[in-house]
This record gives sequence, structure tokens and C-alpha cells, in this order.
Amino acid sequence: MEYILRPDDELEVFRAIILYGQNTASYKFAFGQSLLELSKAGKSFVSLDELASPFSKHIIEHLKSGKRQTVTSSSKFLYGCQLYIDGKITEDELINVTKKFGFKYVIDAFPKLKINYENQPVFYQKVIRGQKGIELTDNLHMLNQKEQSNNLKHEIEGRWNLVETSWTEQNPKFLIEYDDVEKLFVGWSGTSDRGYLDSHLRKPVTKARKPLSGYQKGKCFFCYDDVSIDSNQINTAQVDHFFPISLQSRLTTNLHLNLNDIWNLVLTCKGCNLSKSNRTPALTYLYNLERRNNYYIHSKHPLGHTIMTLTGQTSEVRRDYLKSVYAIAKEASSVEWAPEQTNGIPF
Repeated sequence: MEYILRPDDELEVFRAIILYGQNTASYKFAFGQSLLELSKAGKSFVSLDELASPFSKHIIEHLKSGKRQTVTSSSKFLYGCQLYIDGKITEDELINVTKKFGFKYVIDAFPKLKINYENQPVFYQKVIRGQKGIELTDNLHMLNQKEQSNNLKHEIEGRWNLVETSWTEQNPKFLIEYDDVEKLFVGWSGTSDRGYLDSHLRKPVTKARKPLSGYQKGKCFFCYDDVSIDSNQINTAQVDHFFPISLQSRLTTNLHLNLNDIWNLVLTCKGCNLSKSNRTPALTYLYNLERRNNYYIHSKHPLGHTIMTLTGQTSEVRRDYLKSVYAIAKEASSVEWAPEQTNGIPF
């Protein structure tokens, strides 16, 4: 199912750039983070030297984790970054390597979507005459002034963490598991009754709020109010189970599933989470859940593979799966919950 996009909205277009499309290297994530930082600093024209510093910094931070940053077997840029980490080249040499190899494709490729809309916001212009670099546009500066812009750096980081993990593990049975400490972990099917590693062998990947936020456009799943994924904000999002965890014993008996699986997790505001409690949402929200899950699958996101593995390989099978869970949930509680009011339209 296609991600619903308002092509004249800077925030939605920037999110779509980050969330969609196949990646062969992590450069897009580093470039997106750099654009946000340079705009926050009030920059207009950014030379390649200025751009190379934050861009290489973000790549190096992730290289230090030991996870792969590309699907290819070699990269002159990443090799140069590793030399810098090892203390074998200077910062000036790193900047030169970045200018020569790091920007070979990403500046041209970053803004491209599968569909190029007529009024799509432009976030920078490439400058090729005189001093080479990029000119940041008003669209990027306006994006950074929006309240939701604070979520973007976390959303980029969340997707980056999952993508690099999938490249590193290179396992066709690769799955993502959720823990009640609100983190996602690596697991593999076929290693236990549920298909996951024992808890002491799991590898933490990222906080759950980061990759969940973008595909809900930074909004509460139920009332559609804006939520933050910054823990220090008043409207900090909470990770909620669409089907309440209190149903676990009944559903385990019938469908052998775990309600901590990613397909059942949504971000909500504090008010909706408290109001919903252990009740099952109204049927209309089940179709919103189906659409949200399909966003992951359509974007070739690592979470998409997990959702397909756990709930079905086709949209028809996944819909039947959700309906079967819903039927059992309704038997346990005939009361359907919905928020008292909603703000705007679903994501």
C-alpha cells in the first residue's frame, strides 16, 4: 500500500525521502542528518568542505559500531573513514577523501522519489560553478522551523540502525523483536518455539519509538495529535500494544502469537494510552494498523520483512490474520474503544 503523501508539504516529502527506496549504502542517512544540522545553524551556501565535516562525522559514528554501511564489497570513501578512525590519516585528508568519493552520488540521488511531483519541495540546489557546494533553500529552513522537525533526526537514526543491522547479519531468517524496555532486538527464526534467540543472546538495535514514528508521520495512532519521540518533551510518544497485552494468554492458545511483535506496536499520546488501557480499539483502527504495517513492507524496511514473516506474505493473508486476532479479542471484550475526539486525518 502506497504511503499517503502531500507533495507540497516539506515535512512529509523529507520523511518520504528517508523512509522509502532501497539503499545500497548509508550515505543518504548521513546526508539527511547533515542537511538538518546545517539548516539549524542558519547556513545558506555550504561548500563541499563544510558539508564534508558533518557528513563524514555521521558515517564514522556508525562505522565505529562495526556494522556494515554498504551492500558492496568495497568503498574508497568508507575505507578512508576507517583509516581516520585508525589514526592513519588526518582530518584534512579525511575531508579530501569525502569530497572526492563520499559525494559521488548522494547529492544528486538524495531528493529522488519513485514519483517526482510537480510542486515537490526542493531542499537544496547543487552549485557547480565557482566554489562547489550546495545552496540550502527556504523549504529546508521552513522544515526545520516545524515542531515535528525535532523527530526527524531520531527517525533517520532509527531507520539507519535497522538497515545497517540487516546488512551486517545477512541472514534470510532475520527478524526484529521488541522488549518491554522499549527497544528492538535482532532475532532469527528457527532458533526457538517463537523463532527468536534466547534473551541473553539478543542484540539491541534501536529504541522502538524511532522507526515507529516516521510511518505514523509523528502522530498518535489513535487521535492523530502530534507526538514527540524526544523523552524530554511533554508530548512524548508512548509505545502501545494495539491488541492489549492482557489478551496474550488467550491468543497464545489460539494463534501461537506474541503481542510484543512489531506488527502490534503503535505510538500513542499519553492520553490515548491511558484511556484505551486494556481495551480493543474500534474496527476502523484495525484497517489503520493494516495500512501502517503495509507502509513498512512497501518501503523495503527491515521491519517489513519481520511483519511479513509473522503475519503473512501477501496483503490478503495479512488482512485475514489481523481479522482473526480481532475476532478473538472481541470475544474477550465486546466493548470497542475509540478516542473522544480526533485531530485531522489518519496517516
